[in-house]
Amino acid sequence: MAKRMTTEARRVQLLAAGKRVFATVAYDKVSTADLAAATDTSKGLLYHYFGNKRGFYLATIRASADELLAATTFAPELGGIAGSLDRFAQFVEREGAFFRSVVRGGIGADEEVDTLVRGVRSELVARICGALGVVEPSVTMTAQMWGWIGYAEGIAIFWVEEQTFDRATLASLLQASFLSILTTGMADAV
Repeated sequence: MAKRMTTEARRVQLLAAGKRVFATVAYDKVSTADLAAATDTSKGLLYHYFGNKRGFYLATIRASADELLAATTFAPELGGIAGSLDRFAQFVEREGAFFRSVVRGGIGADEEVDTLVRGVRSELVARICGALGVVEPSVTMTAQMWGWIGYAEGIAIFWVEEQTFDRATLASLLQASFLSILTTGMADAV
């Protein structure tokens, strides 16, 4: 007899399947029946765990955001900013299609998704400033960090779509662009 899955294990399994579905099909094009089939479960079980299709979609995005934030810890013992950028590149390599769909599809189209994505970006800006030892960044520095995050997302999406260079090159490009910002004026903006 098959061993019954724990609640958390089932939830993780459903969220992984949700990422696969929402990476390739727009939210409004997916039915609850499609999700049940893709997750190899019933609509009732999806409702039990997530309330409805929208709850499932938002939970999928939240889980991915949590993974991204866990991957991008700027701790010195984890390689600081360079280590974090490499882990970001690994995250994009692993979750690229879903990452692309959230960054491209969610912004402006869905207020809750936009709030989640902005929250992740704000946390990343705070972490970067913390890694640089900046307690209260200037408006200029904050703007530069938000701009750099936009660049990082853009180059990551390009990489996911084109695959014309390896992950190490992606991490290197991210680091070079970050260092460029540091050396071309962000230090004066603190």
